[in-house]
Amino acid sequence: LFSASRMSRARAFREVVLNRRSARRFLRDKPIPDDVLSEILALTQRAPSSFNLQPWTCVIVRSETQRELVGRAMLSESNRGRV
Repeated sequence: LFSASRMSRARAFREVVLNRRSARRFLRDKPIPDDVLSEILALTQRAPSSFNLQPWTCVIVRSETQRELVGRAMLSESNRGRV
């Protein structure tokens, strides 16, 4: 039926899906290292999209001032405190 390699990838994918978490709290005083951030951004380019349009944009916000500006621009007033 399926090769061992395919089954292994299917199990790995299953683990990712079943163990995913939504992050609502972040350690603001502990920035993500540049090499880790680069890897994350590279992986986002591999995410599938309809017709391979890839209609997303990644924005890196490092300063508190920038975070507040993005929060005001993107979120409703009741959700701004979450950014």
